[in-house]
Amino acid sequence: MNTQKQKMGSNTHSAVLGRGGQGTSRTRLSSIILASFFTSVFWWLFFLFPSDIISLTRKNTKTLSCGNSTADAKARGCQFDVLSFLWVPEPCFDAETAAAYQRAVNWHGYNDAEGEEMLDLAAMAERVEPGKYYTTAKEHAVHCAYVWQKQHKGYLKGGLYLDDNSASFHHTRHCSEVLMYTAELEPEKLASFTTETTVGFSSCLVEIR
Repeated sequence: MNTQKQKMGSNTHSAVLGRGGQGTSRTRLSSIILASFFTSVFWWLFFLFPSDIISLTRKNTKTLSCGNSTADAKARGCQFDVLSFLWVPEPCFDAETAAAYQRAVNWHGYNDAEGEEMLDLAAMAERVEPGKYYTTAKEHAVHCAYVWQKQHKGYLKGGLYLDDNSASFHHTRHCSEVLMYTAELEPEKLASFTTETTVGFSSCLVEIR
């Protein structure tokens, strides 16, 4: 597993969730809260009551793993997914969604909370515990939005090919809190480097063909 904190929990994208600006649109905030709630409930019901089709699909599956180190991950052909900040088994790496995320926001990690030393993708991929890198509050929210897109793709594939974050209800709940928090932030605070990230290693369930 990975960690990402916006100075908020231990799965680190991590944050201090405080009060935002006073001019926030209540309509916008309510929409985000409702979307977060119904998305979380949907996935809870999906994994609790899988359909017969999904159950049949899962009879012919196996779990792939990236191990517990970057050396393990590379030896097993895993890819570093900057969206999920995880090393992910190659069949479960959603390059399309990761690329869309990278186009949508400044995804680069930084070596410091002041955002003075930018890291490239290779350097970010090595920041396993106790290492970490920093990203902005806006990046954290955009990360959550694109992880939900990955979740829906996984649903369309019978709940398969999902990395540990995308399949985790804990992470979905965390993202709901992040979106409610960032909805109240003033624009300048969205650019602050309040998110700490530690890279992890994922497993995923795939179909045996």
